[in-house]
Amino acid sequence: MAKSTGTGFCGDIVGISVDVPVAGSQPVTVVLRKGNVLGTGQIIWQGTIDTGVGHIDYTVGQSILVCPHRHSGFNVSVTNQGGATVHHELYGFGFGVQCCLVREGRDLRR
Repeated sequence: MAKSTGTGFCGDIVGISVDVPVAGSQPVTVVLRKGNVLGTGQIIWQGTIDTGVGHIDYTVGQSILVCPHRHSGFNVSVTNQGGATVHHELYGFGFGVQCCLVREGRDLRR
């Protein structure tokens, strides 16, 4: 999967979650990189789940800001040669998707 920041806006990567609900015969590796070209770019995070059923949650200590320029965005590649079932979800803001965040404790009645 690859996603671009598009034109004129930035994106923030804040974490990734990987589930392997059905085991395979070989480990599953998930790699998150900067850049919207699959399999290339600076590695931000990499995780491996052995052949069994497993789960990984990783929260970036400080969000990773990705702003528009050539090949901006992120890409996620999964190495799964053992037939496991893999689900992954990247957490963040922007990347052309509208979102509405409400800061904790903010009074919206005003």
